[in-house]
Amino acid sequence: MSNWEKWTKKYVWDDEKTPFFISIEKLTKLQAKKELFLYLLFVGTPFGLIGFMSLAGITRGEHLGYLFLLIYSVTIMISLYFISVTKSSYAAFYSATAPLVLFLFLLIDGFPPKLHEVGQSALLVFLLLWLRYAMRIIRICRRFPNMREGVATPPTW
Repeated sequence: MSNWEKWTKKYVWDDEKTPFFISIEKLTKLQAKKELFLYLLFVGTPFGLIGFMSLAGITRGEHLGYLFLLIYSVTIMISLYFISVTKSSYAAFYSATAPLVLFLFLLIDGFPPKLHEVGQSALLVFLLLWLRYAMRIIRICRRFPNMREGVATPPTW
């Protein structure tokens, strides 16, 4: 095995640390916790930033829509907290509405005028893939209590 394959297997494609392509029936609780943590980072970071930006817009007295955006961002962050603590499938379902809300925003407000058709298509594909992955997160949260415990293996050098 060449050197790059070893490092790729270790850091990018590790079934224990990055179990994205393992079926939910075969996941252990340890793998599910790691996948849920990465999902929380993936969704929580942009929605935290959106919340802060909308708060800045509210304090400047701009459009009232920033208030709704702030409320939605805060509720998404709360649902992510419940996913991390209780593994609630209801919270996972609510967080799965994020790509749908962004898609509705694009339908109502329109795409940015400087965004080319290729960029628009890429954005739509990204939102659809995000929605598909959110459905996996819902299934993981539903199945989490019945998953077998996982054992952390020591790193192999």
